[in-house]
Amino acid sequence: MTPEQLIVRYINTGDETYFRALHDRYAEPLLGWLRSRDERVADETAATTWENVWKRCETWQPGNTFSTWLYRIARYAAIDIYRCEARRLHVGFPDLVLKQAKADRVEWRFLRSA
Repeated sequence: MTPEQLIVRYINTGDETYFRALHDRYAEPLLGWLRSRDERVADETAATTWENVWKRCETWQPGNTFSTWLYRIARYAAIDIYRCEARRLHVGFPDLVLKQAKADRVEWRFLRSA
């Protein structure tokens, strides 16, 4: 059965056997592709990708290839993870500097004006 047939059957029946077949077919290639881009977030991105595929399977359009749709979801999942990391770093940075400044007995306003 083609991946496209599997997802159509999963959407129509809700039978998880079809979803597992898709996962079994694409899990390793997807993880390999993600690891080749960024080993650090590959596992988290893969998990998020499969969760999004499961939640949004009805958005797949007949006529599109399943693999293209899957890898697009993975790409956007990685972007979301990077954005979340950037926000955490950006929000956490002043607190980290402030703690270091207090430890070094340096006034915070001096650090901010530099």
